[in-house]
Amino acid sequence: MKKRAVSLGLSLFLALLPLIFLFVHPLFSQIGAPSTAKIHPDLLTQMQADPDGRIPFIIDMAQTAGLSAATEQTDVVNQLQRTAVSSQAAVRQTLNALQAAGEIKSYRPFWIVNKIAAEGNAAAITALAARPDVAQIRPDAQVTAIKPPEDDPYLQLLQATAVTTGPVQSWGIERIGAPYVWNGLGIDGSGVTIAIMDTGVDW
Repeated sequence: MKKRAVSLGLSLFLALLPLIFLFVHPLFSQIGAPSTAKIHPDLLTQMQADPDGRIPFIIDMAQTAGLSAATEQTDVVNQLQRTAVSSQAAVRQTLNALQAAGEIKSYRPFWIVNKIAAEGNAAAITALAARPDVAQIRPDAQVTAIKPPEDDPYLQLLQATAVTTGPVQSWGIERIGAPYVWNGLGIDGSGVTIAIMDTGVDW
C-alpha cells in the first residue's frame, strides 16, 4: 500500500513537472537575463563589437531634482547637488567595486544634469543597466566642430575673395568674418532698414 502511494505520488509529480517548468522557467529567465532595454542601441553595437574594450558611456540617473520655475537660484544649485549626491551614492559604490575588479577604468559624476560619465567594458555596462536607479546608459561621443571639406565651393570662394579692412573698422567685424560675406557672397545689408529709438542716440 505504501509503495503504491509513493508510486502514485511520483507519477503525479512527473505529470505536473512540465507545467511547473512552464511557470518557473520564464521567471528565472527574466531574473537572469541582462537588462539591455536601458542601453542605447549605438552603445549595444559597441559592446557587441568589443565586449572587453574600454567603452566611454554616460549613465542617466532615474531621479531628478524636481525644480520649479519659482525656485531661487541658490536653492536650485543646492537641490541639484543634494539630488546628485543622494541618488548617485549607491551607483558610485557599484562603480568603485567594478573599478577594483578592473571592469571600470574611470568615472566622473555630474550634479547639474545628474549623470555619471564612465569608461568600462560591456559586463560593467550590463551590470549598471540592471540597477533600478539607472534610467538609461548611452554612448559618450566626442563632439567636434564641423569643418567644411577642402573642395567646398563656398570655402574656395571665401579664400579667393579679397578682404579690405579700413582703419575705422572694428576688430569684431573681422573676427566674425563679415568681410567674407560682403565681398564673397555679395550680402552687405543693402535694402534692409534697421531703426532704433534710444535716449543715447544723438539725433
